Amino acid sequence: MFDNGSTFVQHKGLDFAAVSEQVNALCESENSYKVSSSTSDMMSRLSEIDNYSEFGLGSLGRLTGFPAKFVTELYNSNHSLANTILEDRIKHYFERYEKGFTVREFNDQICGAVTDKYAFFDDNQVMEIISSSELSNLEFQTVHVSPERLHLRALDTKHPFTVKGDNSNMYFMYYIDNSMLGGCSFKVRLGVFRQVCSNGLIVPARNFTICKQVHRGKKDIMSEFKESLEFISQKRDDIINLLNDCADADSKIKNLSDEFRSEYLSKRLATSKAETKKIIDLYSFTYGGKTKWDMVNAITEFARDVKSIERRELLESKALVIA
Repeated sequence: MFDNGSTFVQHKGLDFAAVSEQVNALCESENSYKVSSSTSDMMSRLSEIDNYSEFGLGSLGRLTGFPAKFVTELYNSNHSLANTILEDRIKHYFERYEKGFTVREFNDQICGAVTDKYAFFDDNQVMEIISSSELSNLEFQTVHVSPERLHLRALDTKHPFTVKGDNSNMYFMYYIDNSMLGGCSFKVRLGVFRQVCSNGLIVPARNFTICKQVHRGKKDIMSEFKESLEFISQKRDDIINLLNDCADADSKIKNLSDEFRSEYLSKRLATSKAETKKIIDLYSFTYGGKTKWDMVNAITEFARDVKSIERRELLESKALVIA
């Protein structure tokens, strides 16, 4: 139960061909089909929790109206009752809306349920777009491939730079995301990578998002993507200037008391007391405790060791704003 077959690799040197091989293998296992009140032959499969990934059960729960966490806990004590709830909610959905939905399976596991408003844009299509761009020549420092989430970090080592007062080499990094199950849109964002401690930083401003496509309707995504890449040189310069400005400016917490420092960071980063203390210690003792750049590095080093991709991304995208 809940084996999503995901792969996660974090190291330098993985090339585009190796990433494509992982993505294509997953996409080849895909099986999608529409279910409705007339497809009663599918009900036995849809009503068995063992057939779902964790994300898939949550997806069905949001669509048909049951709390997936509760049903999962119930499953451990009363398997039959948990399955009965699934069957009841699916039947109720058909009675209420009189329309079907699409089930997406990967590796013989139900991984998601989406409405007819969802426009499929699968990970192999993402790789097709990347293959015709300069990104296909970069090394992939982080790779996460699963039915619910594709997350790649492509490192551009050809344009190193430094920030004022920091001798560590910095590289531009492309954050590539997609979900085949409606978890997120396809997007490519520009960020930076600090070599010494492997910190990643997403530049949150909208004009540093190279491409973003919500999974609804049709759009020439490849054309938009190529057009955006044409302006990447200017965006690189803008990022370098932005980071140098951070190195010259005092951090927002520099003159705050310990109590207010902790309160400010914990609220904005949604971190626990212990996590907030770790970030403040990194800021104060590892990075100098003065500038916005010191604060950015403290937050991104903390984020580096967070296991959840979603939370890590959130912290990395907030660092510049909160610093």
